[in-house]
Amino acid sequence: MTGVQTCALPICPEAFGSTKRAMIGSGRKKILVVDSSKFDQTAFSVAGSMKEVDIIVTDKEPTERWKKHFEKYNVKCLYPV
Repeated sequence: MTGVQTCALPICPEAFGSTKRAMIGSGRKKILVVDSSKFDQTAFSVAGSMKEVDIIVTDKEPTERWKKHFEKYNVKCLYPV
């Protein structure tokens, strides 16, 4: 993943997009592991949407804006305290 936007999971290059979409589509529980520097980044193609993710694991506590967004989509966010 090259970034995380409020409603999309951007990826680059496009060739990986179809593989990532297939992985997301076939998983029973979708867990996105992403470092905090990827939030609010953009890319040329999208692998999926936030509503497809069950859990996000990241290295730092997200901003309140992101926490509200995760809550909106019922995404559990895990990070060190």
